[in-house]
Amino acid sequence: MVLANTAASDLVKSMVAGLGARAGRYLAAAARRFASKPDRVYRIRARALSRPSDLGFLVARLTNFGPDAPPSMVEYVASVGARAPVEVWSDLLRSLIEMDLGDALESVRVPTLIVVGDMDRLTPPSSAMAMKRRLTDARLVVFRGAGHCTMLERHAQFNRLVERFIREVLEGQESAAPVRAPGGRRKPRRAAG
Repeated sequence: MVLANTAASDLVKSMVAGLGARAGRYLAAAARRFASKPDRVYRIRARALSRPSDLGFLVARLTNFGPDAPPSMVEYVASVGARAPVEVWSDLLRSLIEMDLGDALESVRVPTLIVVGDMDRLTPPSSAMAMKRRLTDARLVVFRGAGHCTMLERHAQFNRLVERFIREVLEGQESAAPVRAPGGRRKPRRAAG
């Protein structure tokens, strides 16, 4: 399993942790109100999209990327976010507030690769480390200088990492799997070399 730039729980808490308890409670309540009033959000969104602005670019840059991401990549992510229906965003906010899959991690029994950027402001490395502690067989890889869109910012390294992980997992399964002789009896595996 590959978990890239994600968390199991407490995302809203971790995002607002540096703001203090009072500000965090206010922002969580504001997010709940936002999620419960999609009509108002549609009106605000329509007004914002009708006026050209660099706000979407700035938000995407600050929340999704490290400092070296090319502007074209930031613009792409900003445009995808702007085109998403409001319900996607309100459902996302609701799930961020309510989600707690921490206990489910302890049931995962497959090798897991956790990938995060050290500059990820949405699902910070501390969330990735918390997941690693709860998984029985996990590797954590932190990309320096990358933000929330690690798989875009560092696509070549990310793809090589995932390919290597899959290859290692499959090779491990192959060497651990019993070999069946004709007739269904197990045949001992000979050591290579």
